[in-house]
Order: sequence, then C-alpha cells, then structure tokens
Amino acid sequence: KLLDPRVPDLASTLLKQQLPAGSEVRIHREADSVYRLDLFPADLNLSVALKDLTPEERETLLNRVRRDWLERFESPQERAEMMALSVVRGFQPREPVQTSELQDLVEQAHAMIKAASKGTSLMLEPVSTAVSKEGVYPFRDRAYFTGGTQIETETLPNGLKVTVKRMETWPVVAVSGFFRLTPSLSPAEVNQLQSLLEARSASLRFEVKNDAVFFHAWDEASRLPHLLKQSSGELQTLAAEKDLLADAPPYEPGILESFFLPHLGAESRKLKGEKIFNPQNGHLVITGAIELSGLDQGLRPAWSGWFGSDRIAPVYANSQAAEDTEKRAVSKVVDIAPLASPVIVVGFSGPNRSSPNFLPFNLALQTLAGRPTTSILARSLTDSGTPVSSVKLFPLTASDQGESQVWLVALRLETVPQTAEAVVEEVTQQLQELARNPLAKADLARTRSYLKNSLTLSASSVQGRAGVLAHAEFHRLSQSYAEDFAGLYDHLDPDLVKSVCKDYLSKPEIRWVYFKPGE
Repeated sequence: KLLDPRVPDLASTLLKQQLPAGSEVRIHREADSVYRLDLFPADLNLSVALKDLTPEERETLLNRVRRDWLERFESPQERAEMMALSVVRGFQPREPVQTSELQDLVEQAHAMIKAASKGTSLMLEPVSTAVSKEGVYPFRDRAYFTGGTQIETETLPNGLKVTVKRMETWPVVAVSGFFRLTPSLSPAEVNQLQSLLEARSASLRFEVKNDAVFFHAWDEASRLPHLLKQSSGELQTLAAEKDLLADAPPYEPGILESFFLPHLGAESRKLKGEKIFNPQNGHLVITGAIELSGLDQGLRPAWSGWFGSDRIAPVYANSQAAEDTEKRAVSKVVDIAPLASPVIVVGFSGPNRSSPNFLPFNLALQTLAGRPTTSILARSLTDSGTPVSSVKLFPLTASDQGESQVWLVALRLETVPQTAEAVVEEVTQQLQELARNPLAKADLARTRSYLKNSLTLSASSVQGRAGVLAHAEFHRLSQSYAEDFAGLYDHLDPDLVKSVCKDYLSKPEIRWVYFKPGE
C-alpha cells in the first residue's frame, strides 16, 4: 500500500500527543524507505495512541501538525530548498494537512505505529505526483521576502510600548518583547529565573538576562487574537507572584559557569513578579501577516487593561552579593570519557552588546574564532601541529554585568595535545595579536559578509524579525537595524578595530578549562 509521505511526521506528532507526559518519541528517516522509531522510556505502551480520537483530540492534532508545518517552512531558506527539491525530484512541495485529509492520514499513521510496535518493517513509498494537484500551497509566491509596511509604534495607557511590523511572507504571526529590570539580577538569579520560566511556560519562550527578561511566541495568522490574549494572561499570572523564586530549587551551576562565574550559586533574593513583569517597563513587538481587526481584538483589553505598579520600583531591595575576595584558579582539568574528543575552553573579559565597543570587538573576535569555515585561530593551531575540528565563540550566559561580559572560545581538538598549556598559550598570543596589529582587510571583509548574511537570514522569517526588532528596541538601536546592520560594520576599518582590541586584549586575564579524555 502506498502511504502518504506526510505520515511519518503525523505519526510522531500523534504519539507525542497521546502518550503520557514526560515521554519522548520520534520517528527518524534512515533511508529512502527505512524509518526508525525512538522511544523513552523504552517500555512505553504504544496502544494508547491507536484509539479513536475524540473531536477535541482531532482538533488538537490538526493544529499541532499545521503548526509544525508552518514552523518548518517559515524560513525562506527552507522554502527555497523545498522548491529546488521539487524541481530536481519531480514532485510537488509537501502540502499542509487539511481537515478533510486528517482521518485517512491518521489511519495510515496507526498502521505505521502498529508495525513499529511489533518490530516489523514497513516500506513507505511516496504517492505519485506526476500529475499536478489543484490547490498546492503557493511556495513560489511566498519564497522570498518582498518587504512590508512601515514599522508603527504606540504607547498604551498603561505605559506599555507596542511596535507592529506587517510581513506578508508567510501566514504566521510572532510576538517578541522584553521587560527592563532595575537593578540587575545576579548570575544565580538569572539562571534560577530562566529555569523557572521554562518550566512554567505554556506558550512563551523566555530569555533571561541580567537587565531584562525577553519573551517570544508565534502562531498561525488567523489565531493572532488568541496568541496575544494567551501571552498576556501567562505574563500577568507571573506578575501576580509574590516571590517568583520562593519554590525554586537551589541552582546548580555547570562546570563552565561555576569556574568562570564563582558567585553563580550565591543565595538569591526575593523577586516580586510585579516588579519584573511591569508593563511600564515593557515593550511588545508584533510581526507577520497581521489583520488590524485581530490585532485590536488581541491587544484590548488583554494588554491595554493590564496595569502594573504606579511607581517603577527596584526588582529587589536586598544588598548585592559579596565580592570575590579569594584568588581564583587560572585553570581546571575535567576528566571525560576515554574516546571523547578533547576540548579546551578559554575565557576572557570583553564588552557586551550595551557597550559602544561591542561592534568592533565582535568583528575582531568573529574574524579570529567565529567564522565556521575560515577561522584564523583554527588555521594557526593546525599549522602549529594541533589540528582543530571546530572552533566556537560565544558569551557566557549570565556573565553580563555593566558593559562587560565573559567571552569564551571553545576548541575541539582532533588529537590529545601534549600539554593543554601550549594550546592556551597559542590562543593567548592570537588574542594579543589583535591588540598589536590590524587584521587583514580581506579577513575583515569575509567576516562582515558572514555576519551580514547571518542577520539577513535570521531577520527574513517572521519570528526572526520579531526577535531582531525586540533586541533593537531594548538596546535603543534604530528600528531599521536589520537593514542598517551592514553599514554599521562597513565603517569599522582595521585600525579602529585594533584600537578597541588594545583596550581589552593587550594583557588579557585568561582562564581556561580542559576537558581531558581518560586513559
């Protein structure tokens, strides 16, 4: 029997919906007609997913499947790839599941689950699409970003700022936003609050920083009123908490956090929900295929009727954590599995995004260690006899304080080095070289191109544009930041980049962790 090629994805979604909470299940495609079913725990009873669905379960399944499809193809890159494959392989782009098709697809998914539960094989062949179907989703019409309306910003009666950007690129809407925090959270509180919000959230995705809490969500365009009301309700529930961290377990920092941020495990203070989630300190960004009637229905009164404290008070009033008076270790060795790849993580201080020095410093560090295929550091280490399989550059979460943060360079080595100290010394010399001599114009040009393309791609989707706009508003950048981004980096010449690096990297305080494979 020829099964619809959408069946494996639908079967995975059906299993996730019907199996008990905490279960993990996924169907992987191993080859053209071979699939693998992964389960956790291994003794899950799959028969519960074979029962007839109630009308409510059927609607939930359809919404989940459609959301998965919309999320997969929201990126123009994914749509371009699908278009290319449809031409090369001669089939139509995979369509979203329609209500009229659901029953037949569920029956096919049941057949697949039954076969998997018995340990038998099931050959899946795509339905022939030699003849073009009517009503195929217009991938080509929506393949590329064609611009949008002007960005509009207003302030609601409760002090909340709202920015709206229409994008007719895909039938979804996204919300992003933030609440400013005064004064800053400690590293321990950042991590505890992040863990709490991840556990409590029903629809929102959170990013907790020392001076702000960002939130993100998305849905189908037709569900904009529901998305706005649900997001507001979830945030107002958090705002009503007397102490958000009252029931939070003590945060256990990871290896990197405990080494580079020694006070991460310090005792946290009482965090009132109304002081963190206060509309007077907030900004909401809405992007996508927005209908004005749905926008107004979702904003009022769910958002406009939410009034916080009349005065903007500190998040907490207790004293700051004690300063580090002990001399900290410079290095740490962590034993890992014998066959694992050795990894060395080097940390040092540098500017964060709020600093005026961030852009030139980031350009230099990305040139040294951030580009995945043309890293100067990777080339230097390989030439000196230490082959590197990957180099990653990233700031340490929760290290943001004032205008500085901890930057980390993670090196995955192909072989175990004779000494980790020699590798760290090479990294240190390369960092100091950024402060001594200007980078080559050709290397900076390649990095600019890499950074521009990365932002352009992330901002081309509805969710990505919402996130970019929210961060631009928080850092008080231009609303056209995504379009102006190229110009911001283009004016940074080698001498300017060197002068900024000189302030931070002439004598960097290097600390490092070596993840050493066992004998």
